[in-house]
Amino acid sequence: YLEYLAAGGTLVTATHPVENITDYPALPALLAQIRQLPRAVLVDAEAMARKEGNPAGVNVVMVGAASHWLPVQEATLRRNIERRFAARGQGVVDANLRLFDAGRQAAAGLQVVIMI
Repeated sequence: YLEYLAAGGTLVTATHPVENITDYPALPALLAQIRQLPRAVLVDAEAMARKEGNPAGVNVVMVGAASHWLPVQEATLRRNIERRFAARGQGVVDANLRLFDAGRQAAAGLQVVIMI
C-alpha cells in the first residue's frame, strides 16, 4: 500500500508487523522498500515492549512513535491512555505511559532520518 502514502508523507511502522493476510509481502523485501522512502520511521516496538515488561504493549509504543505526526496533541493521547487503562490500576497506566514515551523517544527528531 505504499502507493497510498502522500507525497511528503511519513511512514511509521514496526519492524515486526502482524502478518494477518495470507499474501503478506516478504518482510525483508518490504523493509528494504520502506527504507528507500524519504520519510520513514521503523521502530522495533516488539523489543521495546518486551524491555518494558509488557509484550502486549506494541500498539502503545507505535502510538507514541507516530504521535509526532498525528493531528492530536501529546497531552490528549496521554489522557486517553490513562482513561483506557485506569480500571486496571495505576501500575498498568504507568507501564503504558512508559511504552508511549519509549515510542515517542524512538521517533523523536526522525522526521527525515530512517530509524532501524
